[in-house]
Amino acid sequence: AEAVARAARTAGGEGPVVLADGADATNGGSPGDSTCLLAELLRQDVAGPALLTLVDPAAVAAAWAAGEGAELELALGAGVSTRFHRPVTARVRVDRLAEGRFRIDGHISAAVDIGRMAVLTVGGIHIVASEHAGPGHHPAIFRHVGLEPRAAQIVVLKCTVGHMEVFKDIMRESLAVECPGPSPSYLHLLPHRLVDRPLYPIDRDMAWEVPR
Repeated sequence: AEAVARAARTAGGEGPVVLADGADATNGGSPGDSTCLLAELLRQDVAGPALLTLVDPAAVAAAWAAGEGAELELALGAGVSTRFHRPVTARVRVDRLAEGRFRIDGHISAAVDIGRMAVLTVGGIHIVASEHAGPGHHPAIFRHVGLEPRAAQIVVLKCTVGHMEVFKDIMRESLAVECPGPSPSYLHLLPHRLVDRPLYPIDRDMAWEVPR
C-alpha cells in the first residue's frame, strides 16, 4: 500500500516508478498471476497510467471471444497461486488483442511466445493479460501491444532486479515490493517444511558454531 501510494504521488514526465514484485517473478518460476498490486492499484483508485502484466488464460479467452472494444466483468488472476492470492473482480474494457510472439534483448535475449494476449483496461490501469508466463522484466511485453512504459506513471514488473538494465533509461525509480508469492526475496518467507533446524534466516537467533 505504501509503495503504490508513493508511486501515485510521483509527478509524471520523467519516466515511471517501477514496482518490482519479486515474489511473482516469472523468470524465477512463479506463475505471474499475482493480484496483490492489481488489487491495491484498484483500491487506491490510481489515476495512472499504470501498466502491469497478468497470466490469466481464462480472461484472455473471454476477451478474444468478446472482441476489441467490449466491456466485461472478469475475475482476474490467481489461477495457479491460490495459496497466496485470490482473484480480483473488475469491469474491464478490451482495448487490444494480439498474438504474444516477439523478441527481447538485454541479459536475457530470446524469442518469446506467451500465447494470445489482451489489454484489459480499468480507468487508467492497463492489464496486459497473456495465456502463458513470459519475461516479467522487459519493456517489450508492453510495447508489443502498443503501450509505452516510458509514458506511464507506474509499471508493475514480475521481477526483483532483472529489469534494472533494460529499464535504466526509462524509469524514474524502482521500488522492490515484497508481496506474498512463491518466489520471495526473503528466504524466511518461504514455507519451509523438510529442513533441519535451526536454519538461518528462519531462526534468526541461532548460535553459530565453528567446527573444530
